Amino acid sequence: IYLESLIMAGNYYYYGLQEDAPFNEFTQYIVRKPYAWLVERVPNINNLFYIFSNLINDHNGFIVGGYIRRVIQSGDALQFQNADLDIMFQSRDGFEGAINYINQGNLVSFNPPDIQEISDSRFVYNWDLISITNGIPNIKLQLIRREADSTENILSNSDFTNAKIATNLNEVIIDNRYENFESNKIINIDQVQPTILQRLLKYLYSESDVSAGEPFKLNDSSASKLLTWVGSRIT
Repeated sequence: IYLESLIMAGNYYYYGLQEDAPFNEFTQYIVRKPYAWLVERVPNINNLFYIFSNLINDHNGFIVGGYIRRVIQSGDALQFQNADLDIMFQSRDGFEGAINYINQGNLVSFNPPDIQEISDSRFVYNWDLISITNGIPNIKLQLIRREADSTENILSNSDFTNAKIATNLNEVIIDNRYENFESNKIINIDQVQPTILQRLLKYLYSESDVSAGEPFKLNDSSASKLLTWVGSRIT
């Protein structure tokens, strides 16, 4: 069943499908690792995650994508180059419970955020959280509802392999090609999506990479996919 409207917020598009993250050819690459794998790479990760742990533990959310990628690069949970902290939910109850938790001012490390009214047709909520706690930075928080049978299916439907990493604070869900592409500073496109150009700039650019003279780049197959997609829209 389709909803009538296409909803766009932040970096994500939602078409209102009954299941908008189905199994696909890339799901086979998604594996699970112990949470210790992430802690080894970012020793202070729990210093930030504990602030949002109720959203994960009580409302069945999981942190996904760019924030985790950036802190693995820096090795510091507080050095994430302004990446959004994206928390995704597979159920409506968990999603709405998390929104209510924030609306009630329970994120006490930050100024009380604006109250946002819950709507059945809305799949993304954003807050610019202003820190009032020493050592905790301001955070761009984004809550996302995505219908899927599993976290694996959600990750497999991402555009970049480099975005396919998530945690529920018990384990890490990750594409098994992720580390190879990241260590070789390659962005790999699995599938082209409407917001890819905006997202590509974020994934290619990193202040630390530029200062080190080692920017990320697209591999040949990804460049071909991108050019084919762009060409079909300007011809």
